[in-house]
This record gives sequence, structure tokens and C-alpha cells, in this order.
Amino acid sequence: MLHRLVTSGVRARAVACPSVTSIRTFAKKAKPSELVMRPIHFEEDEDVRITRDTAERPFRIVGVRDVEVQDWNFPTRVEADQNKKYDRVVRNRFQHPNFISLWVDKLNEVESYLKAEKVPYTSEGIVAGPEGYDVLVIPPSEDGSSVEFFNLCDSPTMVELVQATPEVIKEFEEEEEQP
Repeated sequence: MLHRLVTSGVRARAVACPSVTSIRTFAKKAKPSELVMRPIHFEEDEDVRITRDTAERPFRIVGVRDVEVQDWNFPTRVEADQNKKYDRVVRNRFQHPNFISLWVDKLNEVESYLKAEKVPYTSEGIVAGPEGYDVLVIPPSEDGSSVEFFNLCDSPTMVELVQATPEVIKEFEEEEEQP
């Protein structure tokens, strides 16, 4: 409801006032238990046969380093798994493609594998990244040819393959040994 206030007879201001019949709501403070982000667990259903990725590759993906997803519904969302030493972060990106960074145990063998499989990657090949790790980038192509390889939420995705540190590889192997 809009009301006019007259201040000195000549000037008037419009002021928005809440309607008398409206109900005012206030944000509730989150409980401490709701502030802690919980890890996401994926469980296999016993009645559903799940096919495993059995492709033979000379390398392994040993971890997720970083994930950035374009999300217009929740523009301020920032999520991170704080339980691990190597945090997996999900955060929003705008005016950029989606981005995923993966730890790889043998990055030198990835380039020849991608070439043999005709997967497009940057012409520079493996380069030293800003944090000192060796990196191989698979960018989304403007003509859409990379969409068949990497597409997330109907948007092209830039994939960064990073040489894993010995600590990351050791942690992966320890988790793989557990039943």
C-alpha cells in the first residue's frame, strides 16, 4: 500500500507501508546442527544391477580437487566438504562454463590416451599450473564438439586434470583397500 506524506505543504513523498492485514515473517536463526555440512553418500540398491566402469586406462582418477557449477537458482551458495584435508569445493561461476578439477595419478599417460581416443584438449598439453602442479586442460569447444565428452547441467564443462600429490594417491589407495 502506498501512502503520501505531505511535509511543508509543497513537497510530497511516497512511502511504502505494510498493509495492516499482512503477516510479517522473520528469518529464523539456523540451529548449530544445520550449519555443519554433511558429506553426500551414494549407496547401491541391491535390486538394481549397476554396471561398473571397466574401461582400461593407463591412469586413475584419484580424487576431485574442485568443482564450480553455474547455478542461477542459488547465486550465493558456496559448499565445501570440510572433513577432508583436501577439500572438495562447489561454488558458483557466472559467465563461465562449469568447471571440474580432478586429481590423476599418472598425468603423463593421460595426454597420449586422450590423443588416441580423439578427445580434444589444449594445444599446450601438460603445463605447470599456478599452484605448481602439472595440469592438462580439456576446455569446452565453441562449436559444441566437446559436449559429447563433458556436459554438466546442459552446459559445457571445462575439465582440468591435475597430477596428484603422493599424499592424495596414498589416501586414495588406502580408501580403495577398505571393504
